[in-house]
Formats: sequence, structure tokens, C-alpha cells
Amino acid sequence: MKFFASHKFKLILTILGLFFVNFAFADKGLGDIATKMTDAIASVGKLMTAIAYLAGFGFLVFGVLKFKQHKDNPSQVTLGTPVVMVIIGAVLVFIGGFVAPLGETFGFEKTQVGGFSGSGVEQMAGGSKKGS
Repeated sequence: MKFFASHKFKLILTILGLFFVNFAFADKGLGDIATKMTDAIASVGKLMTAIAYLAGFGFLVFGVLKFKQHKDNPSQVTLGTPVVMVIIGAVLVFIGGFVAPLGETFGFEKTQVGGFSGSGVEQMAGGSKKGS
């Protein structure tokens, strides 16, 4: 419960509130608001991908440094720590390449569904089809 009373939580709520108020009063129609929200979500998705790349490279670098620390003092740094860091780094770096094949595994073609805009939602199971 301390988190909800913290200044960080209040700051996050304030920023999100201003973000949504901006959308509510910036345009005249609900369609314009929805279009802007889709564009904003696309930007957030691209930001998350960039953060995953940076974090992945960071984990890889620190994993290599942990291997060096393990070589120097094996009793203090276990071998599992650098191995896990390198695996996490590799997954974060290549996570963008996992998404399309995973979608194909579930029966979607590359161009049917996905991306940051969510185009092609009618192709997904349970998605509404146009004209029905």
C-alpha cells in the first residue's frame, strides 16, 4: 500500500491523466481520438522495442563482465549468474525476430495481423469480420 501513496505513483497518474485529457479535448470526434490513440500506442511499441534492444546489449555486456569476475573469484560469483545474464540479453536482443515466427505458428501470415497498429484484427480468432 505504500506504493499507492508514494510520489512516484502520483506522478505517473498525473502524467497519464494529462495524456488522456489532451486526447479528449484536442479533437472533435471520437474517431480522431481513436486515431491519435492508435498512433500513440504505435510509438509506445517502438519505444519498448528500442528499450529491449538496449537492455539486451546491456545484459550481454554485463554477462561477459560477470564471466570475468567468476574467473577471478569463482567462490564469490557463481557460474549461473553470467550464464543467465547472457541468455536474458540474447532473448531481449532477438525478441523482435521471435514475434513473426510465433504468429505463423498460431496460423497467421506475416502481413495478416500485428504490427503496432493492430491492423488485420478481423483475421484473429474471435475478431469481428467486416460485413457480418
